Amino acid sequence: MGLEAISRGAEAVFVDRSTARLIRGNCASLGVQAQVFSRDVEAYLAGPSTGFHIIWMDPPYEYDTKKVEGFLNRIAAQGWLESHGLVLVERSKRSSAVEFPESFLNISSRLYGETVIYLAEMR
Repeated sequence: MGLEAISRGAEAVFVDRSTARLIRGNCASLGVQAQVFSRDVEAYLAGPSTGFHIIWMDPPYEYDTKKVEGFLNRIAAQGWLESHGLVLVERSKRSSAVEFPESFLNISSRLYGETVIYLAEMR
């Protein structure tokens, strides 16, 4: 999704410990610039926050929903998402539903095969 966004003029930041090298290679192959951090999201969220317009979270499906909700709490509390910014959370349909912190307006969820995408807006 990030590479597609870049192709349409957006800036993207990728945070993934296991696939950062692949992401960098894909960016190089396409001749595009992006920030790529080879670390887990906990370490990234411990750093200084940036008010993003959109955050697309695609944590491993095996992550417990409570852990994912913990990331959302940190995003809200630490200013990672600007006011009226959007967060999309990709989960398995077999996972329990994501509950957003009160600082988010839960907009919708959509099922795509095995995947559920949850969408919320920062109030």
